[in-house]
Amino acid sequence: MVRILEADPATDWSKVSLERLRLHLIDMNEVTLQSSVRTSQVVGGLAMEVTGSGRTEAAIRRMVVPHAGELNKMPAWAAETVEIPGGLRLVVTAKNRRKREPSHGSGASASSVC
Repeated sequence: MVRILEADPATDWSKVSLERLRLHLIDMNEVTLQSSVRTSQVVGGLAMEVTGSGRTEAAIRRMVVPHAGELNKMPAWAAETVEIPGGLRLVVTAKNRRKREPSHGSGASASSVC
């Protein structure tokens, strides 16, 4: 990641926090490896109940909401989150349902778009 930032002449190093990046990567690892994900089809997409306890639950809440926001910036996807016991429910649907639907693979990494 540092090499990518160094290669970009537009990088504003006053806004770069390697500690925040480190914490983000720890959360990504926690969600990907320690959470449970239950998937179900919804009209035009997929719902994922991402749950865990303790540190995992906290990481889920820190990761999934902003990643849903990133999905919403994409022209093809709409995403919303709802708090549930132990985590979040992420629903991803195609904005143009005629074109595509989200992959039905399981795993919280499906919510990792960054």
